[in-house]
Amino acid sequence: MPRQELTRTNEEKMVDLDVTGPAVDVELPAEGAVITEVAAETPTQETTEKIRVEEVEEPKKELEDYSKNVQQRINKLTARLREAERREQTATDYAQNVQKENLTLKNRNTALDGNYIIEFANRITTETQAAKAALKQATENDDVDQQVESHKNWRVLRLKHRT
Repeated sequence: MPRQELTRTNEEKMVDLDVTGPAVDVELPAEGAVITEVAAETPTQETTEKIRVEEVEEPKKELEDYSKNVQQRINKLTARLREAERREQTATDYAQNVQKENLTLKNRNTALDGNYIIEFANRITTETQAAKAALKQATENDDVDQQVESHKNWRVLRLKHRT
């Protein structure tokens, strides 16, 4: 089979194809393509070997570069994923700690409120008993001034403990 050259225009020429191998069907674009006959050349064995070596090395390098790029993208995505997981774990830990602290403070507040109410009730009882005892003693001693003073103290206690 003679070598052929495909040109799109008369000035623009395409690269020569090696036609020494098995025949292959090729579809050509119908628009503006012109097929011209080219004289057959026999490439030397040395040139063919160089071309084959270069063709093998170039795809290997391209493949290695592509693999490097893919690995870098995978590493970046993995790093982002790990960072997102770390942030999520940190946020979860923080929320749990805040929840524990909130529960602890609520329990402490409830306990303090209960203790405060008990202490306040005991103080009211003690002060009321002391005022009654002072009034009783003033009555037994027939001391009017002391009775008036004890009665004042008792009323002040009643007003204080109503609020």
